[in-house]
Amino acid sequence: MQNTTTRATIYLDSAMHKALRLKAAETHRSISEIVSDAVREALRAENIESGIHYKPNHLLSFYGGGNIKLPVAEELYAQMLTLPLHFELTDAEQHRVVAVVRKVLGV
Repeated sequence: MQNTTTRATIYLDSAMHKALRLKAAETHRSISEIVSDAVREALRAENIESGIHYKPNHLLSFYGGGNIKLPVAEELYAQMLTLPLHFELTDAEQHRVVAVVRKVLGV
């Protein structure tokens, strides 16, 4: 079975993007991290589980526990969010997850 990952690109209106840039500057975090946290919190508030994507191998203790720095992998790790995805997920549950994400993103 082939394992594929789909990445979504979200286009924000200029007012939202400006607000996110200001928050990013204040908190020293990327816009993607801020959006990911907001989505995670909104899902949690609706009792929908989400997860932080797999930790990059170089950060695992077996591979040195972060002795080397791979900044791109670490940045992507901080931005990714795993949404519910399994074969028993009903259409109604899928629509509920999408509705929460869309509400947070304003789309």
